[in-house]
Amino acid sequence: MEYTKTEESACPKNQKAAVHTLRYKKATCSRVPDTILHFSCSLDSRCKDCQEDYC
Repeated sequence: MEYTKTEESACPKNQKAAVHTLRYKKATCSRVPDTILHFSCSLDSRCKDCQEDYC
């Protein structure tokens, strides 16, 4: 099962407000975290600096 989650955050580079959209795959075991399938930032879709906060 896949699901999408959005979160408001501040960009670590310039402190502007951003919305992060993450698509997850639900883990089959509760002891294992859900897998991130896709990450995007509303300020810059190519930037991956914020993505490190979710890994």
